[in-house]
Amino acid sequence: MRNLFIDLDGTLIDARKRVYEVFRFLVPTANFSFDAYWEIKRAGISNESILTNQFGFSDLQIANFIGRWMQEIEKENWLELDEPFDNVENKLQKLKNEYKLILVTARQSTTNTLKQLKKLQLDIYFDDILITNQTLTKQVIIKQKFDITPNDLIIGDTGKDVEAGKALGIKTIAVLSGFLSASTLEKYKPDYILQSINDFKE
Repeated sequence: MRNLFIDLDGTLIDARKRVYEVFRFLVPTANFSFDAYWEIKRAGISNESILTNQFGFSDLQIANFIGRWMQEIEKENWLELDEPFDNVENKLQKLKNEYKLILVTARQSTTNTLKQLKKLQLDIYFDDILITNQTLTKQVIIKQKFDITPNDLIIGDTGKDVEAGKALGIKTIAVLSGFLSASTLEKYKPDYILQSINDFKE
């Protein structure tokens, strides 16, 4: 059975509200609306660039922001804002009949990630769950545990997901349900770009 590696944030769950609210919490002077913030982010512009170009943050302020961001972004109170995308459970159940499903996420907190997956009842669909803890790349953590073949696939919403798949020599599927626009994702040259995981058929 082929391996299907699946990203979490932006692919299975909508984490945009959490990301937006943490940004507002850390930068109280920001007056972006939710839509305005995500229009910028989907163009591939980082928080650091936003803070430098629009708020005049110094290197020290940027470093402080990054440190606080990493402390806040996966706290349980913020994770409560996440919601699974529509029909994700049904889609995973169908995919489970055709593939070995492996969740691969760049989250840093194993404890809070597993707790959230259990609460959302998404953990039951996966044969394995890989969490990078922000210490390894996705391709490294995958390669350490699995024998990869060209028939395996990876699906995610970011350029890093596409890059991981290309590094592993497997098919790459990018989805538009997450953090980047089609024009931004196209720069990474995924094999396919879909609206969401629900559109994945093979």
